[in-house]
Amino acid sequence: MQKNKHRANLYIDGVFACGLELQTIMQHNLKIGTSITLQELEALQAESELSKATEYAMGICAKKFYTKHQLVQKLKQKGYLNSCINQVVTKLKEYHIIDDKTFITAYMHSQQNQSKRMILEKLKQQGVSFDMAKEAVDAISSEEEYANALKMAEKYVKTRKGVANMYAKSIQYVCNKGFSYDISKRAVDAVFLQQGDEINETWC
Repeated sequence: MQKNKHRANLYIDGVFACGLELQTIMQHNLKIGTSITLQELEALQAESELSKATEYAMGICAKKFYTKHQLVQKLKQKGYLNSCINQVVTKLKEYHIIDDKTFITAYMHSQQNQSKRMILEKLKQQGVSFDMAKEAVDAISSEEEYANALKMAEKYVKTRKGVANMYAKSIQYVCNKGFSYDISKRAVDAVFLQQGDEINETWC
């Protein structure tokens, strides 16, 4: 037996052949004295690896959302073959365990106050298709985008009040977060007006 309690070593004529998942061994009623061909052994190995890969994939997906691309990369890092990976991905998609649309919804909810451009870029980095990501980001209205920029500006100005060139630096900061110049300026102007600060050469 292996250290892994879910696997066992298979010997043919006293010579180690491979390791198999116990589930595969039990399903095929393998025991000492069972005759098996090379073709049957290869099929059992493929089935065992699929079982192991599926168990691993379901385990990590139970802890966090993964895109199809991310899951494929995880399985490749574990050394699984493409044929096995494709079967795992297909199975998990059928079970709705991985779904890029669900991932996008969850991701966007966790990335509140981010700009549309920043969200789009991050979704692409996660392996989401451009068209799917673009469709989701386009659903963010201009007023929602402004509201996010305003929160970003409020947070920045609050912690840096009195710094030289604060007005220009605030606009630049919000722009750097992916918001357009017009939205960034509108948000920063609103923050300064809220605080009763006069936008003058001292701030600029």
